[in-house]
Amino acid sequence: MLAGSAASAGTATTGLVDAGPRLYAGEETAERGYRIAEAGESGEAGHTQEAGEAGESGEASAASEGGESGESGKPSEGGEGGEGGEGGGSVDLKTDDAAYFAELSKMRGHLMAAEALLEAGETEMAAPHLKHPLKENYEALEAAFEARSVPEFEATLETMEASDPANSADALTKIAEARKAIDVAGEGIDPSAKVLGVVALLREAAQEYEEGVKDGKVEELAEYQDAYGFVRAADSVMQGLSGGIPAEAAEGLNAALSSLKEALPSPVPSKDGLMDSGAFSAAVAKAELAASAI
Repeated sequence: MLAGSAASAGTATTGLVDAGPRLYAGEETAERGYRIAEAGESGEAGHTQEAGEAGESGEASAASEGGESGESGKPSEGGEGGEGGEGGGSVDLKTDDAAYFAELSKMRGHLMAAEALLEAGETEMAAPHLKHPLKENYEALEAAFEARSVPEFEATLETMEASDPANSADALTKIAEARKAIDVAGEGIDPSAKVLGVVALLREAAQEYEEGVKDGKVEELAEYQDAYGFVRAADSVMQGLSGGIPAEAAEGLNAALSSLKEALPSPVPSKDGLMDSGAFSAAVAKAELAASAI
């Protein structure tokens, strides 16, 4: 019996695609993503339940990046600072450039979702997303800002949060100011670290999408919109990295992002017929594989 168990364990281990160095916190999630991508490419499996439901480890794929969480798999009210920040205890935003950039990118993603909703005239939907950067991300970054000599911009986020979405022109101006501050906070980060941050952001997008979309229909609109914003933020980063990373890696990442953008064409989704979460997670796994070449 012991010999049989050891043989089985050896088979399971050799079946994994070599992940190389971990891209970010949430190691089980990364390994699961590689298995999904390998299975999909070899024809052994399509959009598996493992991909669609975040695998054997429970209902939180990206939640493992930030430690234990509440019922939904997301950190409760403390926020998404724990999604990729110090909440999980496995990364230090003061020194880990990829984790730091991922957290900044989450802030940018929330604002991109709010911006798109305001431009679509959906002011009520935009309002919660204006609050998320300060409520969910900023606190986890404060120590990192101090260590990195980055100017704080809490007051800018507070002003934006207090803006009236019904006055969309003013709210959009405040969003632009906040995005500029976030961009300043991310200056000097190496392109390779930015790519790893993008992968972490896409993992979080997959978790949000899984929570928001069930059986091709939106059940949690805010989570769907978070996924929309995170994918747009990731795409924005990649567009600014032309020539900064190997061409093969850039091609693979951009191909994965193209699929993800097609899955999230608008912050106001159609009622049904959306990509299932398994296919979404498989596209994210392909982005991970592409980034592993850097």
